[in-house]
Amino acid sequence: MGEAEIRTFISDLASKRLVAAATQTVALSVLLFLYRDVLKKEQPFIEGIERAKKPERLPVVFTKDEVTEILSRLDGVSEKAVSDAQLIQLRTGHLYYSKA
Repeated sequence: MGEAEIRTFISDLASKRLVAAATQTVALSVLLFLYRDVLKKEQPFIEGIERAKKPERLPVVFTKDEVTEILSRLDGVSEKAVSDAQLIQLRTGHLYYSKA
């Protein structure tokens, strides 16, 4: 398997098999390790690989004002019940303090 075959295989993972970006990176790393450390054959830098797209991530935290707005729009649900349920799952990394 040469440079062209490796490029095609890794690109196909993204375009045809729709694997995650991390999976594609692992596959490339495994192939490079196989050639470099097991087979003792150096591969040139492989250019032109079609990379898997990383999904857009939505924010996982709300500001205090956003939480207040959400809670104000809840109809028929106790704010206390919602707040308690959320606090049970809250971690320090989830906190975001607005400078306003």
